[in-house]
Amino acid sequence: MTLTQEEIDKLIHMNQRLNLILGYAMGGIQRPPVENTEELLKYNWLVNAIENLLYLDKPLPPMP
Repeated sequence: MTLTQEEIDKLIHMNQRLNLILGYAMGGIQRPPVENTEELLKYNWLVNAIENLLYLDKPLPPMP
């Protein structure tokens, strides 16, 4: 299956919007909303995963 240029442009635009939303969400997080150690590990993994994907172009970190 071959994508048309219009479909490629639409995918790129959707990716840019998602990155913008995730970037704003990450900037708005001031402190972890949990105090449980296990929940904090999951929270830290999520933050690291988003940073790796959006800003560092690295693979996801290992799951907790």
